[in-house]
Amino acid sequence: MKKTSKLINRCSTLDSFDNMVKKLKQRNINVVAHIINGLPYETEDMMIETVKHLNDLNIDGIKIHMLGILKDTPLEKYYQNNKFHILTKEEYVNIVVKQLEYLNEEIVIHRLTEDPNPSDIIEPTWLTKKFTILNEIDKIMSTRNLYQGDKVKEKKKNEQ
Repeated sequence: MKKTSKLINRCSTLDSFDNMVKKLKQRNINVVAHIINGLPYETEDMMIETVKHLNDLNIDGIKIHMLGILKDTPLEKYYQNNKFHILTKEEYVNIVVKQLEYLNEEIVIHRLTEDPNPSDIIEPTWLTKKFTILNEIDKIMSTRNLYQGDKVKEKKKNEQ
């Protein structure tokens, strides 16, 4: 994670994020976290671990994004020189479905994808089809009879 933070110029640490969330929660301030799936060199397991970590912080809401490479940004230059893997729409949808299974059911979902300006996006171009992405997530969850927090409930049940 440190390597990813440096690569995307995060300028803060996971510890500083965790400490700030705790301070906000102590003051009864709601916390909505944003996560980005598809960061360079991150695995599916890492993306799921992010959700599990946020569960432990007792956040109130979440916005899930896919990494978008925008024109005229440092990330575009990095991508042109390094061509790291960009998640396919199918990969993104499947990862989000798994993340939702691990996400505490009390956490409010504010966003499952974004809708970038088509003239700004370099990759992935499928990001401009927001409703297709949302429909795919819904279809998989419905077909498989999955719900937000299923894995959390399953874990609690197994611990009893």
